[in-house]
Amino acid sequence: MATTFHVKEKSAWKRVVVPQDLLNTEEFDGLIDIQELTDYELVQINNNLESDDESNNKKEKNLKRKKAKEEAALENDTEFQPKAKKKKKNKKSAKNISDAQALEEVTTDEHSCINKKIKKRKDDTRKKEADTTVEKNIQLPPKRKEKKRKPVQNISEDEEPSPASGSLQEPTTELDMSQWANLYVPDVIQRALQEQGFPTPTEIQRMTLPTAIREKKDIFGAAETGSGKTLAFGIPAMTRILEALSIQRKKDKSSIECDEISEELANKEEKLVSSPPMALILEPTRELAVQVKNHLSRLAKYTDIKLATIVGGMSIEKQRRILKKHPHIIIATPGRLWQLVEEGDDHLSQIDKILCLIVDEADRMVEKGHYEELTKIMELLNNSPRRVKNRQTFVMSATLTMDVAIPKRLNSKKKHPKKDLDKLKSLTERICAGLKPKVIDLTPKDKVAQTLTEIRVNCNADEKDYYLYYFLCQHPGRTLVFANSKDCLRRLVALFTLLKCSPLPLHADMHQRQRLKNLDKFSECSQALLIASDVAARGLDIPKVDHVIHYQVPRTMENYIHRSGRTARASNLGLSVMLVGPEDAKDYRKIVHGVRNGEELPMMPVEVDLFPAVKIRVNLARNIDVKEYRLKKKRLRNNFFTKAAQEMDMIVDDDRLLEDLGDSVQQAQDKQQLQQMKAQLEAFIRCPLAPLRMSKYPTKSGQLILKKSLNLFDKKISKK
Repeated sequence: MATTFHVKEKSAWKRVVVPQDLLNTEEFDGLIDIQELTDYELVQINNNLESDDESNNKKEKNLKRKKAKEEAALENDTEFQPKAKKKKKNKKSAKNISDAQALEEVTTDEHSCINKKIKKRKDDTRKKEADTTVEKNIQLPPKRKEKKRKPVQNISEDEEPSPASGSLQEPTTELDMSQWANLYVPDVIQRALQEQGFPTPTEIQRMTLPTAIREKKDIFGAAETGSGKTLAFGIPAMTRILEALSIQRKKDKSSIECDEISEELANKEEKLVSSPPMALILEPTRELAVQVKNHLSRLAKYTDIKLATIVGGMSIEKQRRILKKHPHIIIATPGRLWQLVEEGDDHLSQIDKILCLIVDEADRMVEKGHYEELTKIMELLNNSPRRVKNRQTFVMSATLTMDVAIPKRLNSKKKHPKKDLDKLKSLTERICAGLKPKVIDLTPKDKVAQTLTEIRVNCNADEKDYYLYYFLCQHPGRTLVFANSKDCLRRLVALFTLLKCSPLPLHADMHQRQRLKNLDKFSECSQALLIASDVAARGLDIPKVDHVIHYQVPRTMENYIHRSGRTARASNLGLSVMLVGPEDAKDYRKIVHGVRNGEELPMMPVEVDLFPAVKIRVNLARNIDVKEYRLKKKRLRNNFFTKAAQEMDMIVDDDRLLEDLGDSVQQAQDKQQLQQMKAQLEAFIRCPLAPLRMSKYPTKSGQLILKKSLNLFDKKISKK
């Protein structure tokens, strides 16, 4: 008999860390976890199995002998049973039988019935004993507890199924989708629109869809932010793909009539592998690409259309695997898309055969000095001999048709002729659209949404922190703060973290996953604060943003319009506040001249009595931030030199290279001083600025009447 061993654990199982590069490969797709056991002992199992087997054999032999005896007894009983039956028959047939014979027959019948019952009981007990002996030798798995099924509710035809039933819940009141049907939208897409609660199209959608779907013309669309431009180009692109797929299926059915099923499936698989992408959507930012993909995937819920996002900052191996599934629509940023095209991806090698090309936020993407990869992509798409003749092009932006105003000094002088600032001509030349694209210009006269309230604050650069903190305390809500530089953004995040405002940063140097997480947190909390660069200025559809604050004045009019467009979306109220310092006067004049035709923005009223408390808190937070920053900088410098010296086996000159952090006593004093300052700041923050006051809200929904207002730029207090 072979000896068996058992592994006795002496330590816990430890997890093996696998590099991310290996996990991204196809060989490790199904891998969940790897664990190892280093400390263990092999224990030999007792050889009592043979004796157990012998005892089992003896028991089986005894059972067989007993069964043989029982069978013999049964045969003897059966010999007497037919005689009794014959006697019964004879009793029925013969009339003259004595009472003694009848009594003997009855007794024999009773004895046979009793014997049968006794034998059955003995058999049952023997079977139970045999089962118990088997269970002792063999460990059976534990029995599973049967789950009690819930009683099925009788649902009538008029009643709707409950959510627990697992079926899709239809809306209680069906929306009227006749307006979409008049725009030649397919029924499959109308069903998805009905689920999302879009019964009526917006103005840009009414103007775009008929000509794009029926006539298949190129579209240049310009509308205010939040007007529904994503669906304006998404619905025509999907209808074009659905038409192409239906034509392809009809050809497949006509070509395959008498072939075998296996050959038919093989031909279909080959065609799927060789199918090129049908639509390409180019976006300027990663967040906007992810947002567009989410919107269109809801739209394609009841279709076979596949979508994929190709953006930087995410795993390139995962994107390669997604492209192997041959998606119909590719939503990409130019940089990562061109990288995969240069690598020779199979699916992207046929990107010049697309049916629809969409360039979102085109005025930003076509600017000189931005997106060099976009020009290479356009050359590949436009100069290819495999280009589809009736390729459809969509160009969308909120500031597509806005021309930059020429200064008066250039108009007065004859030496400087007017430059050709027609954006549409330059876009048609670069994107190489059709000869006669349809231009839909719905930009309002004010260039911004009509439900947006615009105000400004004149202040010095050092006083912007006071006004920002005052606004956040007095007007709570979902607030988005824009800064021009990343250094300014990082300083604001550190400062307002100390002031317990819980700011969320968003800029280009952050990892893509962290950027998306911060956006999700910002959209979930109604009192959130997001401090962002111009990465978040274009296209992001964040619901219910109450305020947009321009901490630094944007350098162009287009950036101001796109920043302000993050609020007052879909006919909701919104507020835009611009903090204007002396260094921002030039950019402010440009924006006022281009957006409001020279009309000044109204001033934001400020309650003067609250400003001393605001200044105390902000100044204390600044001092803490400066002190922590200097100590951190010294430590980083010292750590750098000490590590470099250790690697080169050199001695560091403390006096010349390393910063003086002081002795242990001085470091302990600095640490204690910082703790005291933080405790003092927390005590100030616990107390409200105005416990018995109620501040007015500066929007169009109500009038703003305050007795006092403060204008730090003019250093005067005026009464209103």
